[in-house]
Amino acid sequence: LMERLNQEGYQLIIGSNDFDLTAEERLVKAFMSRQVDAMVLTGRNRSPTTERILKGSNIPVVELWTHGRKDGVVTVGFSNFDASYAMVQRLVERGYRELGFVSAPVGDNDRALARREGYLAAVRDFDLNLDPARVLTSPFALEAGGSMLRAILEAVPGTDAVFFANDTLAAGAILEANRSGLDVPGRVAIAGFDDLEIAGQLTPASTTVQVPRRELGWEAGSRLLE
Repeated sequence: LMERLNQEGYQLIIGSNDFDLTAEERLVKAFMSRQVDAMVLTGRNRSPTTERILKGSNIPVVELWTHGRKDGVVTVGFSNFDASYAMVQRLVERGYRELGFVSAPVGDNDRALARREGYLAAVRDFDLNLDPARVLTSPFALEAGGSMLRAILEAVPGTDAVFFANDTLAAGAILEANRSGLDVPGRVAIAGFDDLEIAGQLTPASTTVQVPRRELGWEAGSRLLE
């Protein structure tokens, strides 16, 4: 995104809301007070105040990492639901039937919610055992990935695979398995999401959902410039 905008002489200002819609609202107000030319927002969920500000701003707005039509807003992304569903299908095809799942908290995070719903739909469609004790939420942190893996295996020892909806969590789980002497994927398979660089540097490398991050950013920048 930054590379594409820089080509046309625009500068990118970045703010993080940490999945908090109230914090996002404050950021949007701050950016608007500086008369920005356009805005990119991650995901679809907005507070009513943010929606009202954006609709009244008359500036181009792109929602990134999301999917589907939304009045007055260009979306550039993919179906998090379908991607999560496809990962579960991949695990089932490899013979895993007792699956755990860990995502970010889903309260104000539509991407995390869609990934969890994709997992749950696949569990139903493939007639897998759904055990709430192994469907967890967690902050995205290496240490959290390890603690989530321990929690799932202690609660449901028969779990043979855990799908983490982020590669950072999956990496933490693999590091914990290595420390604990758990064979991956023999004892438990670990899958991630995002295809971050760390996924391929682990031993064993993590199975992950590949997200074309650079292409998404480039397309978002191009749509704004249009």
